[in-house]
Amino acid sequence: MKNLVQVLSLYLMCLYGCLCQEEDPQDFMLLAGPLTNYLRTDLSTKPIDAFDCSHPLPLGSRPYFQYLQSQGVTHFKVPLSWAQLLPTGDPSQPSQPVLSCYRTLLEQLVEVGLKPLVVLHRSALPEALRSRYGSWESAELPEVFQQYAEFVFLAYGELAHSWVTLSHLEELKDEVQMQLKHALYAHANGGMCRLE
Repeated sequence: MKNLVQVLSLYLMCLYGCLCQEEDPQDFMLLAGPLTNYLRTDLSTKPIDAFDCSHPLPLGSRPYFQYLQSQGVTHFKVPLSWAQLLPTGDPSQPSQPVLSCYRTLLEQLVEVGLKPLVVLHRSALPEALRSRYGSWESAELPEVFQQYAEFVFLAYGELAHSWVTLSHLEELKDEVQMQLKHALYAHANGGMCRLE
């Protein structure tokens, strides 16, 4: 029953959002993504739904983006890997190669006319944060997420104007109510970040 109430609440929020939209076809978004650049050799593992910046961008990515744009795609989903960007969880110690990889990806999208839709949390927490705080049950993690969001907004804000915290609610598995509460709190605080 509790899960039904949660699902119904989310459905009503989505319905309200759809009904409150003006019917302007210019605001229509055709979204593609995610782009992955790794080979899955172990088919028993779940695929990672985040761009893997531990490897260089594929050589064919720019023509692929141009093709998508020519087919009417307006936006491209770019799920960031928090664990790859900030392996220690500390915004003062980012992985420079990963930071550059995401910048290159976003620049290529913008150059061909695609608007990036950046997903802030689509993969695992940095291991240092998981060891220290556990998961989203921790009341401290939203503050750490806010620091991460501010870091990412400052790093890529001029390249991306559409941001979401989560792209799939099933990411929040255990103790759903507490995790959802803290994740939404983190989103609200992340939304308070302003680019100067």
